[in-house]
Amino acid sequence: MNRNKNIFKTKLGCYAIVFVAVFILGSLNVINFSRLASASGPTTWTSEDSQKSITDLHCTCSYIDIYSNGYITDLNCKIINITHTYDADLDIYLINPGASNNISLSTDNGGSGDNYRNTIFDDEASTYIYSGTAPFTNSYKPESVLSVLDSKDIYGRWKLSIYDDNSGYTGTLAASGWSLTIEYQVAPEPTVPDAKEQFDNSLVPTTTPTIKWEVPEDEDSDPLHFYIQIDDDITFGSLEVDKNSYYNSTGFGGSPDDTPPYPEGTGTAWYNVQSADNLQNGMTYWWHVRAYDGAYYGPWSIVRSFTIDTTQPITAWQQTTKDQFDLDSRERVVGRGSPNNDAVVYIESPTGALPIQSYCANA
Repeated sequence: MNRNKNIFKTKLGCYAIVFVAVFILGSLNVINFSRLASASGPTTWTSEDSQKSITDLHCTCSYIDIYSNGYITDLNCKIINITHTYDADLDIYLINPGASNNISLSTDNGGSGDNYRNTIFDDEASTYIYSGTAPFTNSYKPESVLSVLDSKDIYGRWKLSIYDDNSGYTGTLAASGWSLTIEYQVAPEPTVPDAKEQFDNSLVPTTTPTIKWEVPEDEDSDPLHFYIQIDDDITFGSLEVDKNSYYNSTGFGGSPDDTPPYPEGTGTAWYNVQSADNLQNGMTYWWHVRAYDGAYYGPWSIVRSFTIDTTQPITAWQQTTKDQFDLDSRERVVGRGSPNNDAVVYIESPTGALPIQSYCANA
């Protein structure tokens, strides 16, 4: 087996090219951090994966799932514990969510030395990893700059990839064997959409009603998509409609802009319930909507409800169930009855008890 590898590669020229490329590309996608809401100090996420084997000519992958939102300002990666009896076999990479960047942390370094122990990859370190000695218990500059991740969103699944590129020696990545420490800026989320239609407790004569809301503002002035949920359960536990215009714009419209995303703070947007959504006559449904600016979701709107009655000749406000009364802020709602077209007045008591019904014949 030939172990006469060119361990110390000619790398400085590559770094100069990478630096220039990062500088140029970075100038094309600048985040205005002065408009962001707040900064978050260094936060560490550690992999929850169990121990993984590192075998010859095989790629071993481990993951960290981050559910926070924010733009990266600094990122360090730490290898807590890799056990391997020939470090020069290992090519170690960090891949960000969406796989837009594949960061070379260390490839073919360490010669016949063993292991990586508490190895921190940090652009601000004074020594490059290829100048270090196994088990690399210190801070080192990675082979590729981590700053290429600056301004990227931290949200999503991060991957550590370890490839053993030769035969004869194997190892393991320990359980919880690596971590990320990130400083990031938190961007403000979109504001709450103002629900317009269907009005709360409305009676609608179709199984494909239109749901409308005001397009809210976004502090970053980002155009907005919308995420709407409709359910016959007020807790939204068994969704009938679960649609996001970011992924599928079918049924979404608006004015003055008909196609998502919509300019923030301007006009009205809506969702036309589709036949395939399979809403049923005689059922009461609750709905709410939230804005999405491509990075963050805003708060949900107020919950409103409607009841489908295809026998009604017109759309009228009409209370339907006590649950709706408990949510309703109005003191009185006037609707049109059926089948004799009597006007129906419902008055909600201050205690939230069942409403009083008053009938005015043939109003």
